[in-house]
Amino acid sequence: MRISKNSVSSFLTICVLGLIIIISAGYFMNKTTDYQVSPSLSEEFLENSSPIYIDGLDPNNNWETFAANNPSIIGMGEPGNAYMIYGLLIDAKGGSSCITIKNSNVLFQIDNSVFFNTSQGDNSAGIYLENVSYGFILNSDFYDHGSNGITLINSRYLTIWGNSFHNNRGTGIYFSGTSSCTILENIINEHEGNGIELYNNQEIAIYENNISVSGHSAFQLTKTTNSIIINNIISHSYNGITLEDSRHNTITYNNISHIDENGIILQENSRYNTISYNKISYAFYCISIGSSSYGTHLKNNEASLIRTFKEVSIPPSPLPQTNGDSGNLLPLLGYFVVVVAFCVVIIRKSNKYSIC
Repeated sequence: MRISKNSVSSFLTICVLGLIIIISAGYFMNKTTDYQVSPSLSEEFLENSSPIYIDGLDPNNNWETFAANNPSIIGMGEPGNAYMIYGLLIDAKGGSSCITIKNSNVLFQIDNSVFFNTSQGDNSAGIYLENVSYGFILNSDFYDHGSNGITLINSRYLTIWGNSFHNNRGTGIYFSGTSSCTILENIINEHEGNGIELYNNQEIAIYENNISVSGHSAFQLTKTTNSIIINNIISHSYNGITLEDSRHNTITYNNISHIDENGIILQENSRYNTISYNKISYAFYCISIGSSSYGTHLKNNEASLIRTFKEVSIPPSPLPQTNGDSGNLLPLLGYFVVVVAFCVVIIRKSNKYSIC
């Protein structure tokens, strides 16, 4: 009996979907019940607003007080009925942020708004979130900020989707101490620092963003684990994707071009990462791997140059680097993001790449 390629492909797709359902059910059970984005509200004209400050631990500035004082804010912060902040034009006028939210675990959605003109400073951002869970930031524009477009600190279960970031002096999107968040379909360009920067994070999914003209790296991952960067377009930056002391991450199906230095660089003990199916062109070095970053799994990248370089104070390498089908080096905790990534690729797109 002869089995067709279509039958094999259908069978593999069903297996992947089944595995995702099983893993997702166990992973998100009792964590993200009804955690869904609400339909965007139509808004022909933006309403000028002063900067917003919300702190769930402060009775004078919590969500209930904010909603009571702002009749245009709808919703109750509950699953299926998020607090909705939408249609706002906020000029920070040199202040530290346009919106600050702290100590919040209610569902909210920021949608169809414009944020600009914050000052320089460590906590300066168009939207600054700290110790926050369950929220969406959608369809909004961030520009002319003294530091970052969006900053997330010690937060989780947040989605940044379909926004535009441009001409910010720091980084477009900055995460620190954050987990289980998603960054998708954003346009990020003209940043003096990095396009997206992750510091000390885990289980971050980043896909289908378009990042260009970054002074440092389009993606900077430091001390970040079990995350995935998939199907992004990266161009005209000093480095494309930089990993420092970051482990068990997956970088796959990205299109990286016109890079001054490294398309992808792993250094400072960035170990057991998987780099696969990326197209890298017009980069001085396509893929660079420091000698302290052992256990790298390379597969089917279209890159004309892969180099290794020596780093100082390097421990012995217990595992060789591989370039082929051998050895999946991700741990169990990383399986979820990998399976999701390949499901996205199978179901949504079938990319065809030409040789670098």
